[in-house]
Amino acid sequence: MQTGRGWPGAYKAGRATAYSAVLLLLGALAGPAIGQQESPKTSASTVSSSGICIPTGRVKQAACEQPKTTTVELKDEHPVSVTLPRLKSAACNATVEIDYTQSNTTAKVDGTIANEDCAACSGDYTIAVRVRNENGEVQTLDFHETWARSDEKPLRFTAQYPIGENVDLLGVRPVRVTCTCADTQPKPATGDSR
Repeated sequence: MQTGRGWPGAYKAGRATAYSAVLLLLGALAGPAIGQQESPKTSASTVSSSGICIPTGRVKQAACEQPKTTTVELKDEHPVSVTLPRLKSAACNATVEIDYTQSNTTAKVDGTIANEDCAACSGDYTIAVRVRNENGEVQTLDFHETWARSDEKPLRFTAQYPIGENVDLLGVRPVRVTCTCADTQPKPATGDSR
């Protein structure tokens, strides 16, 4: 909607009048090329309303000449902004919180997986365990896990991961966490369907 130029209806009417004038100009230019063709004197022909030449008698030469082509190019920019609705995605944003302790040759991990996006969901994650061996070398051990829940309650888990003998546990963290909302079908409508 334009402001400061009068009524919006007047603006639209002015634009429509301009387009009508262009169409009339195009019709005037195309008129001689479409409906007013001369036939060769040695043959009979008819020009249909769509401008197609149809021979009607014996033709010794081309019954109709090719129409002249007139090209008119109009350029006008009209910026348009469109607001799209938010797409419903099956992906969700799960978070994993953990506590860990070393117990001899294992790392014990207690954790919680939470997701605010949807109730029923599933996914996977990797537990990355960093240890230092007796030679002082640091090593990362990866343990791939999967998870699933059927309601909105946070999922609690406990796991023990082997880390080897004579090592010190440096840290444990969840990495590469994925989450996918379960495919839920819409509930059927209840009541009369008259």
